[in-house]
Amino acid sequence: MAYFLKKIVYFCLALAGVALVFRYTPKNWVAKTGLQITLPPAAVLPATSTPVAIKKPAAKITATPAPPAKPKPVSKPKPTFTAGGALVGPTSATGGQASGATTLSVAGVITLTNQERTALNLGSLRENSLLNSVAAKRVTDMFDNQYFAHNSPSGTAPSDVARASGYSYLNFGENIALGNFAGNRELVTAWMNSPHHRENIVNTSFTEIGVAVGEGIFKGEKTWIAVQVFGRPRSACPDPSEPLRAAIQTKTAEADAREADLAKRKDELDRMPHSSQAEVDAYNQKADEFNALAKELNALLASLKLDIAAYNKQVNAFNACLGN
Repeated sequence: MAYFLKKIVYFCLALAGVALVFRYTPKNWVAKTGLQITLPPAAVLPATSTPVAIKKPAAKITATPAPPAKPKPVSKPKPTFTAGGALVGPTSATGGQASGATTLSVAGVITLTNQERTALNLGSLRENSLLNSVAAKRVTDMFDNQYFAHNSPSGTAPSDVARASGYSYLNFGENIALGNFAGNRELVTAWMNSPHHRENIVNTSFTEIGVAVGEGIFKGEKTWIAVQVFGRPRSACPDPSEPLRAAIQTKTAEADAREADLAKRKDELDRMPHSSQAEVDAYNQKADEFNALAKELNALLASLKLDIAAYNKQVNAFNACLGN
């Protein structure tokens, strides 16, 4: 009996202890006592700094246009000489008027020659005083050296006489006649009836004419020698502008040098780092310099293109003129 009583007492004491524990929790204890429990402040992490944005490289490298076409080559003039052959007319009174009665004149031969061209709708030939002089030298030389041919016994050709007289030509031709013709009409008609002489008279390449006629002793007979010389002067085909060609050469050399410099600068730009703002700024400065130089090169190439187009137009006109 005593044992059971002892157990009951211990149980009651245990219940009383539990009640005391719940009665005096920290919350209730703070409320009861008015004391505050100060907890240590929470740790404050430092604010994360905002990263500086790095300026991107300037992607504006100016591309240079394709170089302009090269200047066209100028055809080299190839002067031509056409000989009508030696036309021998009446050398005595039996073939025409009596010796001494024949009257030939420079003006008459030129007028009748141009009449033949006009009848064929061809342009008239301009009388050229220098060609008249060349024709006169030819008449004198044939009488002096007693020959009747286009080339002298020493091998001098009519074209040699023309060049020695200062007549620079693209086309040159000569007709000669020996005999006592009745007059200018009979002489020109005889030339027109001869295919090779006619070819010179109606040749559209010729623009100028010179004539000489003279009477003298040839092989013991008194007779006339007449010479027609035809020409197209070198000046008929103006040369392409030499100053323009020189300017093209200068600009081309400058453009080549600038292109080489830009290629070097582009290679340096491609190898520049972009990791920091300072590196990017340096890159952009170099890129701006590159673009400014590229703009100058583009302007130079545009100017060069215009010059070459103008020069090639002159070359085309010159080459076409030579082909006439």
